[in-house]
Amino acid sequence: MSATVLALKRQLGPRRIVWHYTYSHNIEKIIKSGTLLPPALIPDYIGGDVLHEALHGADRGVKADRKLLLFSEREDWEPASFRGVMTPLGPIDLHSIEEHSKHIDIFRIGVDTRHLKPYGQLCRLVSMPRETRNGLRDIAVKFGSNPCEWWGTTKPVPRMQWVAVEKLVAGKWQKYDYSEWVKERAA
Repeated sequence: MSATVLALKRQLGPRRIVWHYTYSHNIEKIIKSGTLLPPALIPDYIGGDVLHEALHGADRGVKADRKLLLFSEREDWEPASFRGVMTPLGPIDLHSIEEHSKHIDIFRIGVDTRHLKPYGQLCRLVSMPRETRNGLRDIAVKFGSNPCEWWGTTKPVPRMQWVAVEKLVAGKWQKYDYSEWVKERAA
C-alpha cells in the first residue's frame, strides 16, 4: 500500500477510497478538464465494436454500460480496466499490470465512496439488461476482477472530489503532481 493511501486512510478514518484506473492516453484530458466523465459523456469516446455499432446501432446493454464511470476497491490495479495498444506489428491486448507498464503509463484517481453507488445498484439505475450484466461479470472474473468490489456513478466527478492522483512507477503507486505535468504538457 502506498504512503499516500496510508496517509489518506489515517486522515479520513472509516471512509473508503476507491480507484478509477486510467492510462497515459487519457490522463491529459482528465487533468485538463478537471473532471472524470462516464464514457457516454465523452464527446470523442470510441469503445466496443465500432463497425457493428455503425451498421446496427449500439444495443441497450452497451448504451447502459457507457453511462457508468467505474471505480474499484482494488489497491493494486483493476484487471477489468485492461486495454490494448497499437504497435508496428498490430494491436496487442494487455491483460496484466506488467504488460501495461511495458507499453503505457498507469494512473489512478481516488474518490470517497460517499460520492458513489455500488455496481449492482448502478446497473439497475441504468436499466442494464441481465444478459449484459452477467456477460460483463463473466469477463471480469476471467481476468481476476470482482464486480462486488466496484463502485461508480453516472455523473461527472469533479476534481474537488478527488482525494488522490497516483502513477505506477517501478511497480509502486506514487503521489502524482499533476499540476507540474500539465505545465510540462502545455510547454
